[in-house]
Amino acid sequence: MNPTRFGIQDIFEFYQRISNARVLMTFKGAFSQELLVQIGELVKLQQGNNSKVQKMFSVFVEMAQNILYYSAEKEIRNDGKEVGVGMIIIRENEKKFRHYIRQRNRKRKSRRNSKLL
Repeated sequence: MNPTRFGIQDIFEFYQRISNARVLMTFKGAFSQELLVQIGELVKLQQGNNSKVQKMFSVFVEMAQNILYYSAEKEIRNDGKEVGVGMIIIRENEKKFRHYIRQRNRKRKSRRNSKLL
């Protein structure tokens, strides 16, 4: 993929790569409490409400709140509220879910974290 452009072929390749990696969800952007609630509803709708999904979602919320409150990269919403910006990827791996988080925090230039359930 060419990082300076993102055309239709790049989108197709990106889709193929995340499909092959068994990515269930990815989000990059500003995180807010309202977004967490909406994503929670989406996860429950698509994945069900069993204990594995509940644990996956609780880890997602923890990571998203880290971005919301501690990311050095901030965005001001239309309502004037400042929220953190970052990226989370959830992928399924055999019998487990794996979470990845990417954010710039205040003390280090970037943070990369992964949790396995």
